[in-house]
Amino acid sequence: MTSRPGRVKLLLFLFAQGFIYCTLYLTVLPPVVLFVLISLVSSAFYCILAWMIIADEADYPRSYIIALLIAGVLFRMIVVWHAPVGSDDIFRYIWDGKVLTEGMDPYRYEPSNSALLQLHSELVPAKINFPAMKSIYPPLAEWFFGIVYLAVGESVVGFKLAMVFVELASVVLLFRLLRKMSRPLKYLFLYLLCPLPILQFAVDGHCDVLLFPFLLGVMLFWARGRKIWSYIMLGFSAIARLYPVVLLPALLIRDRGKMKVAGVMITAAVILGAYLPSLLGKGSPFESLKIFSLNWAANGFLFELCYYALRNNQYAHIVLGTVFLAWLVSVVRRKAPLPDMIFEIILGFFLFSPTVHPWYVTTLVLLLPLVPRMSGVVFGALISLATIPLIPFILTGRWSQSIWLMALEYIPVLYLAWREFMGRPVGHAPGRPLPGSS
Repeated sequence: MTSRPGRVKLLLFLFAQGFIYCTLYLTVLPPVVLFVLISLVSSAFYCILAWMIIADEADYPRSYIIALLIAGVLFRMIVVWHAPVGSDDIFRYIWDGKVLTEGMDPYRYEPSNSALLQLHSELVPAKINFPAMKSIYPPLAEWFFGIVYLAVGESVVGFKLAMVFVELASVVLLFRLLRKMSRPLKYLFLYLLCPLPILQFAVDGHCDVLLFPFLLGVMLFWARGRKIWSYIMLGFSAIARLYPVVLLPALLIRDRGKMKVAGVMITAAVILGAYLPSLLGKGSPFESLKIFSLNWAANGFLFELCYYALRNNQYAHIVLGTVFLAWLVSVVRRKAPLPDMIFEIILGFFLFSPTVHPWYVTTLVLLLPLVPRMSGVVFGALISLATIPLIPFILTGRWSQSIWLMALEYIPVLYLAWREFMGRPVGHAPGRPLPGSS
């Protein structure tokens, strides 16, 4: 049981965090400046909290578990009413939901297309970024946008509350997985009290949260021996945010013979079935994704170093893609427990990616209760440094990124990832792996 000084520190942390989130509503500074300051300060507090949770050998008593759960929900409710600050992506969600509910395909027409003029309002697509590009979001995300639009219309808060609802439903699945793995429930708060998902989902309303229940479903069904459903969940996670498809080898390595083929076919069938209506209807669901993948780069430290050395965008993509494949093969060959393998694959995917926005890393933070690695904790905290360039961009329209700032963000993570990969993970939690996960 946690000592009295430990409990006092925990309570002080909760009060401090609650106060920090409340300052978002101050008017003494521009909202983006407050957003960045809150991200940095709360992330520093989070590192202290995470170390306290991991270092404490005992689980928290039930009363503390309940108090921390309430705090995690309350922090989200404090900031959800504030307008988005760090991103305007949520306006694209609203627009796509509106287009879909009108029986039109978001992959066929860009927001600025004259065929959609009758859908224009004061909010959308006026506040959408890149209105000349078709939607980039996978089908499941589009379905979700349509459902939420039917319920709340053009309400920004309504969309954010829907994201928070999905997030909290995912926390319930995390709870069940921790029970299955015989892990202390205190590890749940490595996610729930992390400022990164609080600010990225409750303030800016990013849709990365939509893959969470399906990613956790992969592990839950696998633990129960229902492998077909695990592959189905993986397919659904990929049509929420496409990159989880790289996790397929983590399941295939645990299967034999015909089941490997079945796993590939099931996952592919879910993905193809989701995209097929748009492909048959003359939509272009991969057009914007292709443009984004080949031309965008933001906050990818290793990519920037590679680009600086090669002076060629395409070559840099090829080199980093090859390095990631090597990382993937090495992770799969180690045959670690399934949650650990999923964590390591996703960590490598982000480390070698040309674009790593802060909200991307929320998926890694989601896995921390199951795989409490300091590389994930530090990445989830230091990614807040990537919000600093938002200040000149939002205030003056000038975008720039410093390689030195990215170095400060990435080098500690790279060191910790290397140390964990080569030996016993830092902060390894007591408990047992998922049944059938190794």
